[in-house]
Amino acid sequence: MEKLKLKYESACKAIESLSKAVNKFEKFGADDPGDEFETARDSMIKRFEYSIDTTWKYLKEYLKEKKGIDRRSPKDVFKEVLSVGLSSEKETVEALKMVDARNLTSHTYNEELAGDICEKIPAFFKLMKNFLEKIKPE
Repeated sequence: MEKLKLKYESACKAIESLSKAVNKFEKFGADDPGDEFETARDSMIKRFEYSIDTTWKYLKEYLKEKKGIDRRSPKDVFKEVLSVGLSSEKETVEALKMVDARNLTSHTYNEELAGDICEKIPAFFKLMKNFLEKIKPE
């Protein structure tokens, strides 16, 4: 149980960090491609990466400890969260899109891709926060 709580706390800290980055990024307009904008964008993308990593790993541990289910990949974890009734189909579809976006950020970098993903991160942030709010270690 201690491991589950630690993973939950780690995911919550990552989400809080992402929240700060999202708020900072949203202060900039898309028409402001200066250095500060790029720094805020890149920070938000990096925080998105580790937020999703800590979130799915927490959910993986939750499934293992609470449901006796062991899944290895992020997509399998989110699908299993749906199958045990902890998320809706809509949330799961969005979570799978989120995993795809995260995979794109780690394999290639270009300005257009960064812009596309940045537009989606605020919604992904809300999704991850929702998962953590409703699936707690107890």
